Amino acid sequence: MPRSTTLRQALVASIAVAAVLGTTLILAATQAPTGSSSGHQSPGNLHYAVTGSIEDINVSGTPVGFWPQYVIYDSQNGMLYVASENSQTVSVVDPNPFQVTQVIHTGADARGLALDPATGLLFVSNDYASNLTVINTTSNTIVKTLNYAPYGYMVGEQLDPATGQLLVLANNPPDSILSINPDTFNLTRVLPIDPNPGGGNGLAIDPSSHVIYFPSRGDLAVTEIGELNGTSFANVVVPGDEGPTSTFLDPLNGYVYVMLGGWLHDSPGNQLVVLDPTTNQYVGELTVGSWPDAYAYNASTQLLYVSCAASGNISIIDAATNQVAGSIDLGSDTLPGVIAIDPVTGDLYIGEDGTGALIQVALVASSVASTASTVSHGNPDGLMVASRWIEDLP
Repeated sequence: MPRSTTLRQALVASIAVAAVLGTTLILAATQAPTGSSSGHQSPGNLHYAVTGSIEDINVSGTPVGFWPQYVIYDSQNGMLYVASENSQTVSVVDPNPFQVTQVIHTGADARGLALDPATGLLFVSNDYASNLTVINTTSNTIVKTLNYAPYGYMVGEQLDPATGQLLVLANNPPDSILSINPDTFNLTRVLPIDPNPGGGNGLAIDPSSHVIYFPSRGDLAVTEIGELNGTSFANVVVPGDEGPTSTFLDPLNGYVYVMLGGWLHDSPGNQLVVLDPTTNQYVGELTVGSWPDAYAYNASTQLLYVSCAASGNISIIDAATNQVAGSIDLGSDTLPGVIAIDPVTGDLYIGEDGTGALIQVALVASSVASTASTVSHGNPDGLMVASRWIEDLP
């Protein structure tokens, strides 16, 4: 069922903030614009703090509409696209200068985004509207609206590069993952899942075996589903009482990272477990921020960034060692959610539900050259220095 926006708004003022690692080393503040030509409301003052051995960074913010639910970076045109649930829009953001250049009005409750790089088509899942909006990223115009009744309440999707299929989570009985051909828009397969699944924008897919590792939050398990036939063949129970909110498969080590966020309004979790899919055994358990959910991954550094809304921080996981490497503390009123990474610069882009802003965390260019040659996984204090935790520059 769709989530209660009123309930989530009330949580902004009531969630306690917990630090994840170390002491605050840097405090950067930025004043958000008081108005916008796009009609967005201002998110107000934005304050950020960084913990761990992370120095010489720039942090800035731009309003993108309230409750940003997904952000994606288009490497073809260099633009960012942000779906905002309450504003029912997709904001087009130019990273340099960091500002909104266009606002596209979509269906009610814009939640998820998936980009087909071959065609330049951006698919937007609209929860309350129970449909998908298709945007041409060359012209940034809507070209089609897709309906797949009786399936509705589309809350998230992603494109499987191995099969070329668009996978959409439909949270309307019968709860299902819809497999859609992004070229013809035809529904090619329906993958049944248990009722009240709880997963959404982040689910792991093994491109070689075509297995989906679905975060079945309501079942306290990771459900393994055959993408090609829709058969659920295993339910791997997660430890503890907080169900998984998202899963991620590291293409380098083959492990599945399971974020145990539980439910934001009912004792959110703060654990991340590492699953070996060859044995279906957990090989690691890490304590991160509270309510881990959305994530972004930098393959060149093998660092996984996990948004933790209830504690207002981004936990940084070193997938090479399966250790918590550091944290970015964004503040008590931010509720960080969606997160994307620029694969060239390594800049992070984080959507904040609490402030309605997209923020950019970037390195100061002058600091990179002096530290890049000395950075390694063996940093003695167990944290990442500036040029390491974001990107190994070319």
